[in-house]
Amino acid sequence: MEIKKRKIKLQIWDVGGEERFRFLLPTYCLGANAAFLLYDTTRSQTLDNVPEWTRIVRQKGGLIPIMLVGSKSDLSGPHRQVPREYGVQIAEKNHFSSFVEVSAKDNVNVDKAFEVLSELVLEMMEK
Repeated sequence: MEIKKRKIKLQIWDVGGEERFRFLLPTYCLGANAAFLLYDTTRSQTLDNVPEWTRIVRQKGGLIPIMLVGSKSDLSGPHRQVPREYGVQIAEKNHFSSFVEVSAKDNVNVDKAFEVLSELVLEMMEK
């Protein structure tokens, strides 16, 4: 992708929220330049592991930019369990660099999430 007239290449690792893949997270955080922590806005329990994931990312990756991402923003009403405002509070409480809600189904904010996190990485590298 191109950010600020610079071509950059992203290498994305998805370790998933499943317990059987969790052991991979510390290894993938070593040498990482940024991280997305994703939760499902229709399942509040997907936020339960944010403190542990944050600890691992910070321990292995250092003070890299972290963006909290709420998925399935296209679902509302009785389906939604996590209000946007609560996601913002979690991001602020954990000192994350950014927050966004996305919908892969409707392609809302997906590109924006990658662009914002990439810009944060570039800014960090320029300091």
